Amino acid sequence: CNLVQQAAQGFLAATFAPVTFGAGSESITDNYNGHDTSTNPSRYTVPAGRAGVYDLGGGVSIDGGLGFLAAEFRVNGVTVPGTAVAMPTVAGVVARLALRNVMINANVGDYIEIWLFTDIARNTVVTAGIHPSFSIRQVA
Repeated sequence: CNLVQQAAQGFLAATFAPVTFGAGSESITDNYNGHDTSTNPSRYTVPAGRAGVYDLGGGVSIDGGLGFLAAEFRVNGVTVPGTAVAMPTVAGVVARLALRNVMINANVGDYIEIWLFTDIARNTVVTAGIHPSFSIRQVA
């Protein structure tokens, strides 16, 4: 499943929150219906019969502002160790932050998300060639 955010999302200052992937966000067919664009649009939920090893990837883009940006993968609301990344941001420049690719063991019903933190209130950037994205691929 590969998700590409189609509508900008606002984030409050100094708060971690999940990145949502609403209507139109599935750029490659979600063969196992693990993502729902209306109910919990931030989540990929491991479907029945699909427990196993998953390869996660993704990135975020957010509007410019002097400050700090961080992102991480979470499973069932808990940070996946070793996935948190951070960077300083610059006023007037779109910040683009790639998450570390990681493989995880996931059980049926587990949900996987990207969470983002910004120290000032701002929005994700959704424009030609620049979008937050999230890829989830079962490898075993």
